[in-house]
Amino acid sequence: AIMMGLVFTLRALNASAQLADMQSEFISSATHELKTPLAVFQLVAETLAKGRYQSAETIRAYAGLLSDQSHLLERLIDNLLAYASLSNVSRRYTFQSLSVADLVEAALERFDARLAATGIEVKVEVPRELPTVQGDRQTLLQVFDNVIDNAIKYAPNSDVLTIRGYTKNGDVHVEITDRGVGIPV
Repeated sequence: AIMMGLVFTLRALNASAQLADMQSEFISSATHELKTPLAVFQLVAETLAKGRYQSAETIRAYAGLLSDQSHLLERLIDNLLAYASLSNVSRRYTFQSLSVADLVEAALERFDARLAATGIEVKVEVPRELPTVQGDRQTLLQVFDNVIDNAIKYAPNSDVLTIRGYTKNGDVHVEITDRGVGIPV
């Protein structure tokens, strides 16, 4: 019995050490990702404060860059909060009937400036008549945000982003496709 207890204790310590390593790696990665938009904020703020650029067009371009980076920072913080909520099972999701068309529209609004800057055409084929889905609005918006962000970020040569909604066998499906390299299935 003592030997079995020792084996289980060693396994638990090993699992605990692995979890601590994973958490440390996650925090390191998250910190790095958060520093990127902050560095851009600082660089743009210093450039504008020193009056290096006077043209309205250049200042508008810098303002657009700040807007894009603030949206990126917001998504990163949302991801961290989602991670924290997964770690804290006491978080309560608020399930409600949601329109998929409204969710897609709200998610795309956050990317207006970025999509305009990249020239990506967005085709939305989500009928308003789709049945509503039961879900937590913020969580579903975060899912759409992450997938749309990845489609823009990892398909730099893509010129079209298509979001299609449909029903199949009584389930509501949403497909987000681009012309990038794709994710292996």
